[in-house]
Amino acid sequence: MIHSKNRHIVTERLILRPFVLEDAPSMFKWTSDDEVVRYLRFAKHQDIEESKRIIALWIENDNFPITIFRNWAIVRNKFAIIFIPSF
Repeated sequence: MIHSKNRHIVTERLILRPFVLEDAPSMFKWTSDDEVVRYLRFAKHQDIEESKRIIALWIENDNFPITIFRNWAIVRNKFAIIFIPSF
């Protein structure tokens, strides 16, 4: 389901939404990992302030009426029922 008013894409397990500054600690966790960034097109973040600057730029760019590219945060839907098999 797509909510055009707040631009969230919600599935049973995940929510895709625009980034907010409060995402910086989570973003820094994976953008400062050598094994993760070796497959990406940007350099490793050196500190959380760098992650905050990037998110702030994305938020600013997201306010333009015509944007070709958007960055989405992917978060687990807290209402999801996730089946974990026991063996």
